[in-house]
Amino acid sequence: MTVLPEPRQERRIELADGRTLAVARFGPADGVPVIAHHGTPACRLDLPGSIPMLAELGVDLIMFDRAGYGRSSPLPGRAVAAAAADAVAIADALGLDRFAVYGVSGGGPHSLACAGLLADRVTRTACVVGVAPYGRSDFDFRDGLNELSVAEFEIALSGRSAMEQYVAGFVEETRDKGTAVMDEWGAELPEPDREAYYGTPEARALLGRALTESMVVSGAGWVDDGLAFVSPWGFELSSISTPVAVWAGALDRLVPIGHARYLAAQIPGAELHIVADRGHALDDYPIFEWLADA
Repeated sequence: MTVLPEPRQERRIELADGRTLAVARFGPADGVPVIAHHGTPACRLDLPGSIPMLAELGVDLIMFDRAGYGRSSPLPGRAVAAAAADAVAIADALGLDRFAVYGVSGGGPHSLACAGLLADRVTRTACVVGVAPYGRSDFDFRDGLNELSVAEFEIALSGRSAMEQYVAGFVEETRDKGTAVMDEWGAELPEPDREAYYGTPEARALLGRALTESMVVSGAGWVDDGLAFVSPWGFELSSISTPVAVWAGALDRLVPIGHARYLAAQIPGAELHIVADRGHALDDYPIFEWLADA
């Protein structure tokens, strides 16, 4: 029987605009608080690392469903920058003055929004296999990107209706088979990623749970992520003044390493970590060790 890690606490946070954010906390209650931004698509249950890892490093990991994912209310038309206001609302509700930030894949830009807009609250930020801004004249966004992802960004450029139609098919497939999204991309993944996502029954079950819960109500979160990525983010990378580390796998085809290199070059003082033998799925231990040093 596969036993999946469960949060030590789940709660719903009511926002001033009437929306609700679903929050899950993992790890020791007295640990260093880290607010995490999940990938696209995913949810608050997509635990990076493991509960023993969080206990060893002393990390109180605060996961939440980004607007429109899982059990959180949608925020149609949101920019990447909107994630910063939601992170502050969560921190205030939990009584946190200062916190570190983690963002993976599609959560990477949202973590950088916190780094750039919450300098008085954020201690340090780890942007892990994060997406770079679209449409920059000095950066080839598509270089090294897998074909399905290229097609998805083209659909996002066509507008909300096209993106909704694209995501709707995955919503239905995911309700029948939780891993449908990653199965679609599976043929284009390098071997380390296939092993990480499918190599054990536990890994596959964790992936299936996260993807199913991400679209349990609708695909609104994925739609708004896609539209936000190809639009202005709402802040400038050059304005970030808090410590940032950018992490990437050299074999990654979902978010190629060119994205990490571009982000690190644009963020003042950013550290860049390229892992030679990994793809999209990295070892989270050194990342959270760095965050816990805050």
